[in-house]
Amino acid sequence: MKVVIIGASGNVGTATADALLDHPDVSEIVAVARRLPATDMTPPSRPTVVWQSADIRWDDLDALLAGADVVVHLAWLFHPSHRPEQTWENNVIGAARLLEAAERSGVSSLVASSSVAAYSPRRDSDPVDESCPTHGASSRVRSFLEAWCGRG
Repeated sequence: MKVVIIGASGNVGTATADALLDHPDVSEIVAVARRLPATDMTPPSRPTVVWQSADIRWDDLDALLAGADVVVHLAWLFHPSHRPEQTWENNVIGAARLLEAAERSGVSSLVASSSVAAYSPRRDSDPVDESCPTHGASSRVRSFLEAWCGRG
């Protein structure tokens, strides 16, 4: 089984790759990150991990997912919080591009993590729960949702 981990260089991504290396059904792991780790972070004892550099906002995702059985989506941003459009482009637009590429590529299983950065800005210091809006901080939310949800 070929597994593609998008956002593989983070804490969750490296732990996922470590766990998958011990799984008997996994024959190949493609670890995708915007910035590849230093070569000394990828020990030679892991020949089944192939690192690829890509950004889900604009790079060719179809080529990365070709032949994949499973995609693990971990490529979300918390920062830069002072540049909410960049976070929105990655967490929403990039995720939508990834889902579309997975569908085109015939990926049979997709695992996606949730990001706390999806929540809308709070107006006070009261704790929020899962009923809090998930429209992020972008001014483009409404037009994107209308286009995405109305795409037939």
